[in-house]
Amino acid sequence: MEAKQEQPAVMVRVRQLQAAMERYRQGLSEVTGDIGTLHAQLEKLHETLQAEDAARVLARYDEQLEALQEEAGKAACHLQELDDSRAEEAGQFQHVSEFAAAVQNFTASMEDFNQRADALSQKLYHKDFNNAVKAQQTLAADAKREKDRELRHVTDHDFDILKEQYQASLANCAQQELVRAYLQAAGRLLLGARLRHAEREALHGLMLKLQHSDSKALQSFLDDVLQRCGKTI
Repeated sequence: MEAKQEQPAVMVRVRQLQAAMERYRQGLSEVTGDIGTLHAQLEKLHETLQAEDAARVLARYDEQLEALQEEAGKAACHLQELDDSRAEEAGQFQHVSEFAAAVQNFTASMEDFNQRADALSQKLYHKDFNNAVKAQQTLAADAKREKDRELRHVTDHDFDILKEQYQASLANCAQQELVRAYLQAAGRLLLGARLRHAEREALHGLMLKLQHSDSKALQSFLDDVLQRCGKTI
């Protein structure tokens, strides 16, 4: 930001130097005019010497010469001032040019730095984002594993888990009678049966597959099994 604020000041200084160089050119033009006047007066003096009395001409010549010397002295001072001003301004212009070049280099360096910083920030952002996604996925996977473990094993808060599972979707089910009949049948089976661990696991797998089977296949299976038991549905 500081480099950008300095640039208008550099341009103001450049315009000031341009104005000074224009004044210098005008001064040179004035000096050229003075020199031309001096030559014209000398030529006129030469013509007068040929036409008038020498004494009067010499007296007039002395007066004009003094005036010309005074004008020449002023012109010399003016030239010296112009030379000094030009040298000083040339040196200042050189410093300003060097400073402007330094400002441009600094600006280019800052732009390159900002680009590198932006690229690094993007990389860090994407890295942090990916890490956050992975962490969320890991937490979700851990939560699912913990949930599955609680559903598949006996815990010290089974009642709360059963209540939670029921409230999650079945409490407001439109077919409450079917849900109640299913719970009663499952309860009688699980509470009254003396199933070994392997049999419980098989029953669990069967119930899971009953929920995820084609309706025709499910109906055919139920008809087949229940007919063997001497019952129909």
